[in-house]
Amino acid sequence: MTQGYTITAQNHLSAEERLAWERLRPGEAIQLRREPTNQYDPNAVLVLNAEGVKVGYIKKSQNAELAKWLDDGGVGDWRYEKPNLCVTGVPAVLG
Repeated sequence: MTQGYTITAQNHLSAEERLAWERLRPGEAIQLRREPTNQYDPNAVLVLNAEGVKVGYIKKSQNAELAKWLDDGGVGDWRYEKPNLCVTGVPAVLG
């Protein structure tokens, strides 16, 4: 069972990060990492490509439950899915 989350903030990426975002392909493995010191959102969840380059954040209105789950040690098999700009692979325990 999977759950989807929207990836946002592409307009705030550096040139290298934007290129990494544009190169993402459906089904590609990605990483999620908490960023609790984010000055704009204490629940921020950073989205990175397989090489560890930032490609965005999980949408703020969707990240609180996911952030807590990650803080509690949650792990998953994360995949990028287009065209919905979402991450799938979150276990149903969050649903």
